[in-house]
Amino acid sequence: MPSTPPHNGPKGEWTPTRVKILTLLGMGVSQAEASCQTGVPHPTLNLWSKP
Repeated sequence: MPSTPPHNGPKGEWTPTRVKILTLLGMGVSQAEASCQTGVPHPTLNLWSKP
């Protein structure tokens, strides 16, 4: 089982994976599809998609 990516990079910046997730969600892709494309678990997507 892959580990969950960190919320932020070493200096507090968003990781490239998080940026990709938020971009996909912003384009109207469902959380399920974003999870399939990136391998990030649904609970993490829920946390990252909250404002």
